[in-house]
Amino acid sequence: MTRWVDPQAREVEILIALASFAGRDILELGCGDGRTGRRLSEMARSVLAVDSNPAVIAKAEAAAQDTGRKNCRYLVHDSGDLDLPPESVDVALFSRSL
Repeated sequence: MTRWVDPQAREVEILIALASFAGRDILELGCGDGRTGRRLSEMARSVLAVDSNPAVIAKAEAAAQDTGRKNCRYLVHDSGDLDLPPESVDVALFSRSL
């Protein structure tokens, strides 16, 4: 029998094993469908997920609502032109978004 592994889910589990996200404010740049941020939001204080594509942000928002993730915020914006206050996030992630 063939066993399929979701590479993105595996990457998130590796991140969780390597770093503590508990109580942290996370910025996810190029969030796509928001799956990584939703998983990390289980332990984080907050997740701000940014993507320039309104369609994927809409999907991410719907998925967060469906899973009860109230500490996730989504923003349609160019990640290269983000203006956040200094020290407003503890962790910034950018993966699979070139």
